[in-house]
Amino acid sequence: MDCQMVMAVFAYIYYQSFVMVQDLSVETILEQILRNLTFEEQRELYGQLGKLLVRAN
Repeated sequence: MDCQMVMAVFAYIYYQSFVMVQDLSVETILEQILRNLTFEEQRELYGQLGKLLVRAN
């Protein structure tokens, strides 16, 4: 019975982490950026995105 519980927990975590489609909105992604990047990293990201947009047009 213990092995079945371990396998069930593993299967659940694996599914949640790697298989299930995440519904990410732009707002969710931006919130994660604000929480996890320093101000300097945010500035660098902003600059790189600007360069990509200029090249795209």
